[in-house]
Amino acid sequence: MKPTPGTLLLAAPRMTDQHFEEAAILLCVHDEQGSLGLVLNRGLEMDLKAILGENAPAAAPPLSWGGPVSIEQVLSLYGGPETLSDSQPVLPGVCLGGGLEDLLALHATKVPVRLFLGYSGWDPGQLEQEISAGAWLLTSTSEEAVFRQPPATLWSRTVAGLEPSLSWLRNHPQDPRLN
Repeated sequence: MKPTPGTLLLAAPRMTDQHFEEAAILLCVHDEQGSLGLVLNRGLEMDLKAILGENAPAAAPPLSWGGPVSIEQVLSLYGGPETLSDSQPVLPGVCLGGGLEDLLALHATKVPVRLFLGYSGWDPGQLEQEISAGAWLLTSTSEEAVFRQPPATLWSRTVAGLEPSLSWLRNHPQDPRLN
């Protein structure tokens, strides 16, 4: 499988980089200028109020960590067809982008919206090199995985489904000391 927008990048089980260990990244952009993805399975213990202060709306989507690049930038994914300006489809039912006011209006109508601080980025050819070196497992994904499946178990469930020898990961605890 080749990386394309909509591909789910799963950190190989041997990945020890603290930024990407057990990461499930939705590849949103992949072209001659490089690649951009968002980590789907890392929540943050902060909300939009931490960024916008008193200007933050009371009912805003939670924030997730998108990756180590431009951590002062907020990126978004939303469900449905490409309807917002400044957005682009990533896969059927999932779009990247949109203005904050438009996203909050969608969220208020129960359209799924996810907000991310930062993103994961690769220079041209870098992601292909990492894939060739075995750092990433690739699979297709869906709107359901992006918006409706529990993020905490996304990596372990998906890796276990790809590699039968890793089926034990479905039940491995987040912290083995608690086992």
